[in-house]
Amino acid sequence: MGRVQDKVALVTGGSGGIGAATVRALNREGAQVVVADVVAPAGAKPAAEPGCGFCRLEWTSGGGWGPSVRRVVG
Repeated sequence: MGRVQDKVALVTGGSGGIGAATVRALNREGAQVVVADVVAPAGAKPAAEPGCGFCRLEWTSGGGWGPSVRRVVG
């Protein structure tokens, strides 16, 4: 069992670099991961892993957080 087995993680900036590495690490440890990024096409790649999903997030806009959080919580 992984350290975050059966937990849910929302990774902002998860489409590349450190964010994508974080997505892979959390997924490998058993978490369900939602990749949140403004770069939709690039975010689809890490989100395609089993146990992962993608939502577009423009975090500079206060209204952008609501749909992302609802997807993770609900």
